[in-house]
Amino acid sequence: MKPSPLQKIKSKSKTCLLAKLVSSRNPLTYITENVADLDTGNLTLPDALADNGRIQNHCSHLSCLKCSINDGFSVAGYFAWSLMDNYEFGNGYTLWFGMNWVNFTNPADGREKTSRKWFSMFIIKQ
Repeated sequence: MKPSPLQKIKSKSKTCLLAKLVSSRNPLTYITENVADLDTGNLTLPDALADNGRIQNHCSHLSCLKCSINDGFSVAGYFAWSLMDNYEFGNGYTLWFGMNWVNFTNPADGREKTSRKWFSMFIIKQ
């Protein structure tokens, strides 16, 4: 798994500009559209619903975010992308971003993915 953007910010490789901005101004920051795009087009429905890669992605990002907040970064919000699988202009229906599975031929047949259950419990515990 690639290091998260938050890990990169905290690493020694951060840019001088970013280091100065954070140390001198510490702007109020919102993490928006944090995403794990999983190509689950060839998976069975049970495997698509058990989206452990998305859970690992959010867990690692949120752990780094917590460390950043503890280190003094001013973080005002975190938005996971996305609530539901959706259509992407560049990729059509091939990438699955959502915490809820969408049956694109029958939208009424939506299902909760494991990541949604995990995310809900994570937020409640915090």
